[in-house]
This record gives sequence, C-alpha cells and structure tokens, in this order.
Amino acid sequence: MRYLRFLMLAASACMLVAAHGESLPDRDLERFVVASKAVNAEFEIVVATSVVGQELEGPLPLLVVLDGFLLGMSAIETARLLTAAGEIEPIIVATVSANGPFAARTARRGPDFSANAEGMRDHPSIQGIVSQLDAAGIKVEQAFGQSDNYRAFMRDEMLPELASRMAYDKKRMSLFGHSAAGAFTLEALLEGDLPFQDFVVGEAGTFMLFGTEGELMDKALAHQDLPAKRLFYADSGDTITSNTKHLFESEALLKRIENELLVSVEKYHYADESHTTMIPEYIKDSLMALYGTGERYSTRFAERMGIKPDS
Repeated sequence: MRYLRFLMLAASACMLVAAHGESLPDRDLERFVVASKAVNAEFEIVVATSVVGQELEGPLPLLVVLDGFLLGMSAIETARLLTAAGEIEPIIVATVSANGPFAARTARRGPDFSANAEGMRDHPSIQGIVSQLDAAGIKVEQAFGQSDNYRAFMRDEMLPELASRMAYDKKRMSLFGHSAAGAFTLEALLEGDLPFQDFVVGEAGTFMLFGTEGELMDKALAHQDLPAKRLFYADSGDTITSNTKHLFESEALLKRIENELLVSVEKYHYADESHTTMIPEYIKDSLMALYGTGERYSTRFAERMGIKPDS
C-alpha cells in the first residue's frame, strides 16, 4: 500500500512539473485540443489506455477524469499499474483540462464547475471573495455559474471528438471529479443530460452547486430515466473542509439519490486523510470498484510461489 501510494504521489509530482513547462516523455499518451464553442475556451484532452504497447480487441470502458492537469497522470498511472497486476480490466482514461498555462487551467475551475443561480452575487458561499473579484474587475457571472455550458461542451464536443478517434464502450462510461470538479460531477448526475452511467465524486465542494438539496432532487426526479446507475462517493476526515463545504448534508442527499433515484451508491470515508491526501486511495478504490477483476496480484503470486496464508 505504501509503495502504491508512493507511485501515485510521484506521478502527481511529475505531472505538476510538466504543467509548469518542463517536458516529459509522452509514454503512449495521445494529446489534442478541442476549441469549444459552448464554453468559448480551449480544452486539452489527454487519452491513454491502461495497457501499453498491446492491441486490444473490442471497445473498452471509458473513464473521463476532470481536472486532468491535477489528477490525470495519477489516474492513468494507477490504472496501468492495476491493469498490469491483473486487478482491474483494461480501460481508456481520458483527462480533461483547460488549455494553457497552469494559472489559466486553475482559473477555469470556478466558472466551468459551478451552477448558475439567481442572485449569485449575494450567495452566502462566495461572500469571502466578492470584494476580491470587484477589485480585479471580474464580474461574479464570469467567475462562476457556467456549468451548463461545460456540460454542453462535454456532450456535444468532447465526447463526439473522442468517439471519432477511438472505440469506447458507450454502455460503460464513467465521470470522475474531486472537490469543485466533484460538485460538477454530482450536478451532472442529477441533471441527467450526459450519457455517463457511473459517477465518481470525491468530497464535492457542494457550495459550487448553488442550490438546495430539495431543488437538486426536484430537477432529478423530473427526469423519466436518468442515465446514472452507480455513484461512488468518497470523503475525508478533514474537519475544516467538511465544516465549510456543504450548504446541505451530503449524507442525506446520497440517501435520496439511492432511495428515490434508484442509483446504487457506494461510499468511502478516509478518516485519517485530508481533502488532498485522500486522492491516491480515492483513485485506487474507485478504479477497483468500477473495473475490478476480483483478482489480487499478491494472492496469485503467493500461489505460484507455494506460499500459504497464515492459518
């Protein structure tokens, strides 16, 4: 476990170096840019299979990772390690980031991952930064509230571009987000206008949703049939984050999603981790939950070596 965590943290560190301009080998990654009309911005897509240098038959499951410039390489390298060990099946990982320098990628998280609402300027969750936006000459509507456009980008531009480049299994599509991107992923599940069946949400910054639990559920219940089948939800023992991230209780919302929307909910709690240190285990556990083969490398190794477990 410690070695696995080291590999994932090392991959994150290498990705951050690359984000600041130093080149690294592509390692069988495909990179392309989509100029979005829906968002009026460019997005970098990085695609990799979890098996390197091998022809694979048939369409593979697709995992789309938001905040790719932060989490993408960790997800790709973890998927490759687990696939090589036989613990998950081969998958395609597509990571999505705003195109451009690191600061520009970070800045787009606010508008892209937050929902619109009336009276957004007066919303209690952003009062701490309204004065900073005013001082910078940035309108609140520019900094937040464009998640509808981002969902349109994913549905009408990104996914069709992916489909034109590779065959993926349209019945096994997963969307992965953490923090602000987790809020977007949760909203996407409830809006029901993206064709993902599985949603992976890590400690969603639910203040980004700009809506109450009742409002969100009313919108979801209005759909005849949600695409969502499974929700993998994870949070940490970070008391500072947990005390500030919610305008409503996520536990109650998860129960309603399961009981009223009939979406299977699997929940993980990383009591000894923070909002950021939970990420390596969260990536690994979600991959195992979605794509696990039921095999364990250590068990198969022990069998080959004739090692019997302690009685």
